[in-house]
Amino acid sequence: MSALSLAQIVIDLPKGMKAVSQLCQAGRNDQSLVTKTVLTESFGGPVLRPWRIIGQRGRQLTVLGYTQGLDAAGLKRRLAHSTPALQQSLKIIGNVSVITPTQGEIVRFQLRCVPLVSVTHSRRSLDAYSYARSRWGTAAGMDRAAVYAAYVRDRLAGADLETFELEHYERILMVRRQGNAWSTKRYPHAEFSGRLRVTDPAAFLQTLAAGVGRMRGYGFGMLRLEAV
Repeated sequence: MSALSLAQIVIDLPKGMKAVSQLCQAGRNDQSLVTKTVLTESFGGPVLRPWRIIGQRGRQLTVLGYTQGLDAAGLKRRLAHSTPALQQSLKIIGNVSVITPTQGEIVRFQLRCVPLVSVTHSRRSLDAYSYARSRWGTAAGMDRAAVYAAYVRDRLAGADLETFELEHYERILMVRRQGNAWSTKRYPHAEFSGRLRVTDPAAFLQTLAAGVGRMRGYGFGMLRLEAV
């Protein structure tokens, strides 16, 4: 895979919303949709993915995200091809190479995730916890945190969970486009923290690039790492 970098970007939210208003007018109150649209249109595609919002001060929204094969200069070149309105709404703070943890290294992580699973026979997606209860009932150990820990562990190629904590859970309202129409639906949103041990650095780098769970283009699924 191409070299992985970590980019930090600041978006002037009112300016960004105005710049993409015709593309996501029905979802203008959905911050994840607006931010995703601003990022995609600014860089000419989903080059920043997965990403997450790490803070907001007034009208300024700060975003972290992974890019592949692009340094700061490469991002700026792509931004230069966007509209003047988008260029005025977004500022690239930096884009630095990701240093891959070594085999056996333990790091802290934070993760915002939409833990959905596909149900083949019904062609729909369910909250992983709801699906587990429908299959196994309320058996011992079938609490939400345990189910989500298993969900993350199964998608964590190249690393093992050392500790895992469910920090927050709620069902949030999101606006998504389906064909030519817009629909509003509630999705499970969970925030996790913990420690993981890297077992295969190359595979783990691919996990960072791919993200965990659904809605990875909408600010979910990014593994944010910190030193222990």
